[in-house]
Amino acid sequence: MGYVSVTNIYHVAEIRLTSVQRFYFVDEREQDGTPMWHGVNADVHADFISGVVEGSVKDVPWKATIVKGKGYVPFTDDASS
Repeated sequence: MGYVSVTNIYHVAEIRLTSVQRFYFVDEREQDGTPMWHGVNADVHADFISGVVEGSVKDVPWKATIVKGKGYVPFTDDASS
């Protein structure tokens, strides 16, 4: 599923979400911000999501980019979130 499709789903879901529910599009990237085409790390995604749930990861946009060893990293294209 592409980013545009997910964006549309997010905007529909946003209308139906309660104040305690959240939706995140998590995109793992390389250290330099380029897309990670192969070798996506499930443990990096799990650490990010569990951090959001437990409250140790805060103030991230719904379209979050993560990097192995760093967690959430705000790349310049995140500004449009």
